Amino acid sequence: MKLYSEDDVTRELKSLNEAFQPSTSQKESAYRAIFKQTGKKRSFRRQRLLPVILTLILFFTVGTGMVTLITSEYGNNPTRTLSEKNRIDVTSAWNGVILTQSSQTSPTTYIITFYDEQIIIQDDYGSFIGFNPDGQIKDPYKGFAIKDTALDAGKYENYTVLQEDDQYTITVTGKETFTYTLTKTAPRKFVGSDGVEYSSRNYIE
Repeated sequence: MKLYSEDDVTRELKSLNEAFQPSTSQKESAYRAIFKQTGKKRSFRRQRLLPVILTLILFFTVGTGMVTLITSEYGNNPTRTLSEKNRIDVTSAWNGVILTQSSQTSPTTYIITFYDEQIIIQDDYGSFIGFNPDGQIKDPYKGFAIKDTALDAGKYENYTVLQEDDQYTITVTGKETFTYTLTKTAPRKFVGSDGVEYSSRNYIE
């Protein structure tokens, strides 16, 4: 058996250590492999974040467009409400329409004429003063279910008629103003917001 001196053992260990040390080319390959993998991870993260960013941009754009649309629709007319947006202006279709009161539940006999920009309301009810046997004046409203109607006879300027389903809202904006709603109950029959019923010779859409 060969005996090694201390110097021989040191040299052998040094040679073994050098054998396990990576070469310069091996170090460069390892360096490239590490940084290449890191780049892939970063690229993968960017690909996952990109759809989220695009979605946020889309929501922001749509929201801004809706706010702009609502502002332009109602900004010039602050008195207009969202419910009025669903109504259709049918004023021109009512030109020439004549409504005649058909109910006898109020002390009135209205004839309502829509002509050009005017509404003419006539009341042909023949009221009279009666007396009871004891000499007391009779109540002229006795026996009527509707004692206080919403309309007064007269001529009114500037009106509009807005339709929403079977409801027609008449708005007068002249010297005297009022709003009156008619609900269609049949092709030529209506009932007012005060319960008075009307009929028309015209078929109104």
